[in-house]
Amino acid sequence: MSEFYAPFNKYDTMSMHGFEGCCFRNNDSDGYSRYIMAFLNDTTPKIIAHECLHFVGYLFEDRGINFSTTNDEPQCYLLDWAVGECHKFLEVG
Repeated sequence: MSEFYAPFNKYDTMSMHGFEGCCFRNNDSDGYSRYIMAFLNDTTPKIIAHECLHFVGYLFEDRGINFSTTNDEPQCYLLDWAVGECHKFLEVG
C-alpha cells in the first residue's frame, strides 16, 4: 500500500496552507490514475462536495470524457457516488 501513496509524498497534506480540503491526482505511465482527497478533521458536507467535484473533473479529463451541459447525468452520478463514499468514510452527516 505504501507504493500507492509514494507519488503523493511531494504534497504537504499536514499543513494545508489555508485550505479546508484538497484533491490530488497522479497519472502513472502504466495507465493508472490515483486520486486522494484530504480534509481537515472538522470538514463539512459542502467542502466534501467541492473536493469531489474536483475529483470528477480530474477523472473525466484523465479518461478523455468531456463534460456536457446538455446531459450532465454521468458527472452527477459520479459526484453522487464520490460524495456518498466520502461521507461514509469520514462519518459525516
